[in-house]
Amino acid sequence: LGMLDFKEMVDSATLSFGSYEDVTIPPGSLVFADPPYISSKTQYDRRKGFTDIMQGEMAKYLVETGENFMFCNKSHEMFDTIFKDVEHIHTTKFEVKYTASSKDSEGAKAVEILVSRWKDEL
Repeated sequence: LGMLDFKEMVDSATLSFGSYEDVTIPPGSLVFADPPYISSKTQYDRRKGFTDIMQGEMAKYLVETGENFMFCNKSHEMFDTIFKDVEHIHTTKFEVKYTASSKDSEGAKAVEILVSRWKDEL
């Protein structure tokens, strides 16, 4: 894809806010999921938080939709298990340093995961 193709895709994008369970995903979509980090204690809404169980349910939901998706989070063996052996899955792990909320001046180190499924041309 070139930059003009990317611009056209972004210009025609629909952004949805809410629970992954409530979002209607039209056929041929590309879904980008950026949930709170697994095992995060940060509360993003009035619920008791986005639990690790919900993390797994959302990851499975992305697989079950059959659509193209990108998913990012902290690396965790649960994600390795869920995405293992799924057709057209590409996984990249990379080291990061969190500095925004870290009490350590050097930052907290972690490994993140970027999972994508590209089964068709966008």
